[in-house]
Amino acid sequence: MKTPKNRGFQMPAEWHPHRRCWMAWPTYGPAYFGRLEACKVAYANVARAISRFEPAVMLANEADLVIARTLCGPAVEVRPVPIDDGWFRDNGPTFLIDGRGASLGVDWGFNGWGGVR
Repeated sequence: MKTPKNRGFQMPAEWHPHRRCWMAWPTYGPAYFGRLEACKVAYANVARAISRFEPAVMLANEADLVIARTLCGPAVEVRPVPIDDGWFRDNGPTFLIDGRGASLGVDWGFNGWGGVR
Protein backbone atom coordinates (compact mmCIF):
# COMPACT_ATOMS: atom_id res chain seq x y z
CA MET A 1 0.00 0.00 0.00
CA LYS A 2 1.28 3.46 -0.91
CA THR A 3 1.38 5.60 2.20
CA PRO A 4 2.65 9.16 2.57
CA LYS A 5 5.54 7.86 4.65
CA ASN A 6 6.76 5.34 2.10
CA ARG A 7 6.40 8.03 -0.57
CA GLY A 8 8.92 10.16 1.39
CA PHE A 9 6.55 12.55 3.16
CA GLN A 10 6.73 13.57 6.79
CA MET A 11 4.97 16.02 9.09
CA PRO A 12 7.18 19.08 9.59
CA ALA A 13 7.90 20.51 13.02
CA GLU A 14 5.72 23.42 14.14
CA TRP A 15 8.57 25.86 13.52
CA HIS A 16 9.29 24.66 9.99
CA PRO A 17 8.89 27.43 7.38
CA HIS A 18 5.55 27.35 5.59
CA ARG A 19 3.63 29.38 2.98
CA ARG A 20 0.55 30.32 4.98
CA CYS A 21 -1.40 29.75 8.16
CA TRP A 22 -4.73 27.92 7.98
CA MET A 23 -7.31 28.50 10.71
CA ALA A 24 -10.94 27.52 11.28
CA TRP A 25 -13.59 29.81 12.73
CA PRO A 26 -15.00 28.81 16.15
CA THR A 27 -18.51 27.43 15.73
CA TYR A 28 -19.27 24.71 18.27
CA GLY A 29 -20.64 26.77 21.18
CA PRO A 30 -20.36 24.16 23.98
CA ALA A 31 -16.61 23.87 23.36
CA TYR A 32 -16.18 27.51 24.42
CA PHE A 33 -18.10 27.35 27.72
CA GLY A 34 -20.48 30.22 27.00
CA ARG A 35 -17.79 32.47 25.60
CA LEU A 36 -18.20 31.80 21.88
CA GLU A 37 -18.46 35.49 20.95
CA ALA A 38 -15.30 36.35 22.89
CA CYS A 39 -13.54 33.42 21.21
CA LYS A 40 -14.50 34.74 17.78
CA VAL A 41 -12.85 38.06 18.63
CA ALA A 42 -9.75 36.25 19.93
CA TYR A 43 -9.46 34.05 16.83
CA ALA A 44 -9.77 37.14 14.61
CA ASN A 45 -7.08 38.92 16.64
CA VAL A 46 -4.72 35.97 16.22
CA ALA A 47 -5.40 35.76 12.47
CA ARG A 48 -4.79 39.50 12.02
CA ALA A 49 -1.52 39.27 14.00
CA ILE A 50 -0.32 36.32 11.89
CA SER A 51 -1.28 38.11 8.66
CA ARG A 52 1.35 40.76 9.43
CA PHE A 53 4.03 38.11 8.79
CA GLU A 54 2.52 35.57 6.39
CA PRO A 55 -0.74 34.93 4.53
CA ALA A 56 -3.55 33.79 6.83
CA VAL A 57 -6.66 31.92 5.68
CA MET A 58 -9.71 31.53 7.92
CA LEU A 59 -12.21 28.82 7.00
CA ALA A 60 -15.78 29.53 8.07
CA ASN A 61 -19.29 28.24 7.51
CA GLU A 62 -21.47 30.23 5.10
CA ALA A 63 -23.54 31.50 8.05
CA ASP A 64 -20.39 32.94 9.69
CA LEU A 65 -18.78 34.59 6.67
CA VAL A 66 -19.93 38.14 7.38
CA ILE A 67 -18.85 38.18 11.02
CA ALA A 68 -15.59 36.37 10.27
CA ARG A 69 -14.70 38.80 7.49
CA THR A 70 -15.71 41.78 9.60
CA LEU A 71 -13.65 40.74 12.63
CA CYS A 72 -10.67 39.40 10.68
CA GLY A 73 -10.40 42.41 8.38
CA PRO A 74 -9.14 42.60 4.81
CA ALA A 75 -5.65 41.19 5.49
CA VAL A 76 -7.08 37.74 6.32
CA GLU A 77 -8.61 35.66 3.54
CA VAL A 78 -11.89 34.12 4.72
CA ARG A 79 -13.09 31.13 2.69
CA PRO A 80 -16.46 29.37 2.90
CA VAL A 81 -15.92 25.77 3.98
CA PRO A 82 -18.30 23.61 6.04
CA ILE A 83 -16.63 23.13 9.44
CA ASP A 84 -17.82 22.05 12.87
CA ASP A 85 -15.05 23.27 15.14
CA GLY A 86 -12.38 25.94 15.37
CA TRP A 87 -9.66 23.55 16.55
CA PHE A 88 -8.20 23.08 13.09
CA ARG A 89 -5.43 20.73 14.19
CA ASP A 90 -8.13 18.13 14.98
CA ASN A 91 -10.46 18.59 12.03
CA GLY A 92 -8.40 20.02 9.18
CA PRO A 93 -5.85 18.39 6.93
CA THR A 94 -2.34 17.68 8.10
CA PHE A 95 0.17 19.12 5.66
CA LEU A 96 3.18 16.93 4.95
CA ILE A 97 6.39 17.70 3.08
CA ASP A 98 9.10 15.73 1.36
CA GLY A 99 12.74 16.53 0.75
CA ARG A 100 12.09 17.76 -2.81
CA GLY A 101 9.78 20.68 -1.92
CA ALA A 102 6.47 18.91 -2.54
CA SER A 103 3.61 19.09 -0.08
CA LEU A 104 0.65 16.85 0.56
CA GLY A 105 -2.56 17.40 2.53
CA VAL A 106 -3.71 14.34 4.45
CA ASP A 107 -7.39 14.02 5.37
CA TRP A 108 -7.58 11.73 8.35
CA GLY A 109 -10.52 10.62 10.46
CA PHE A 110 -10.44 12.41 13.79
CA ASN A 111 -12.95 10.88 16.18
CA GLY A 112 -13.42 13.78 18.60
CA TRP A 113 -11.13 12.30 21.24
CA GLY A 114 -13.10 9.07 21.41
CA GLY A 115 -16.28 10.29 19.77
CA VAL A 116 -17.39 12.24 22.83
CA ARG A 117 -19.47 15.12 21.61
